[in-house]
Amino acid sequence: MQINSAKIHVPQELGLLPQNLVQRLQVLPLDKIRRFQTNLDMLATAQSKFSENPLLTSRSNPEYWRVFAPVLERGRMLDGDRSLFPFADIFGCMMENMGAKSVLEIGCGTGRILPAIEGRGFRYTGTDMVPEVIEKARQLHPGAEFRAANVLNFPKMGPFGAAIATDVLLYLSPKEQVLALDTLFSLLRPGSPVLIRWAYNKSPIFDLKEYTIRGQQIFGWAHHVNERYLSGLLETCGFKVFGQIKRLPIALGKGKTMDFLIAYAFRNLWHFDNWTMVDLFSGTR
Repeated sequence: MQINSAKIHVPQELGLLPQNLVQRLQVLPLDKIRRFQTNLDMLATAQSKFSENPLLTSRSNPEYWRVFAPVLERGRMLDGDRSLFPFADIFGCMMENMGAKSVLEIGCGTGRILPAIEGRGFRYTGTDMVPEVIEKARQLHPGAEFRAANVLNFPKMGPFGAAIATDVLLYLSPKEQVLALDTLFSLLRPGSPVLIRWAYNKSPIFDLKEYTIRGQQIFGWAHHVNERYLSGLLETCGFKVFGQIKRLPIALGKGKTMDFLIAYAFRNLWHFDNWTMVDLFSGTR
């Protein structure tokens, strides 16, 4: 198949995309080019808004998240994030039906979803960028594997048969979101299911907040997005949404709730001749 690098224009706001992603975009069928170009332009617009605001700086830094480590050790986070358990249970059924044997959780904290899928025969690997949090997770779950790793610079791992990333990508800039999902793509076997949770807003915004943790004022932000943004980002990076992206209110404690998006997707099997999915259930993952 002849590659035509002029088909897709990568906006300069997104910088240099990973080579594997560029190659996939370059061999898109003609009838898919317009949609993927629209996705890239949408991401570039979001990146421009991020870059124009001096208060928005990268949160993909262990030192930043180390401040939040004491919060992760309190209350519900010690026995998992119970707001995630219903979705993790459904996802566990998906993994079983698709023959997945291993699962990677990105941004695992002290084992956020592990209690919900323990005992189902999956090989679990949890990653978080804060070493102190990973050490705590190892103490709580000695039978599971935990590794200190940054999603933007993962060590060679896998391949895995499934992955979970909840409340992770919303703390990355749009350009970093693309890099993170491309990394995830490379860690998964073809056809592997993925569960993603992301804060919702009708129109994508960067929500700015100030926190007080142990008397220390910490400034932070989160990228709240809509269904169109999340589906476009996933599609661009090689993932196919399974069914519809659902919007659900999640209890945050103290009577507060927030709307989140729940997306079940899978890593695409690229078949460019007719853009069809081939057998998802072949092989052991």
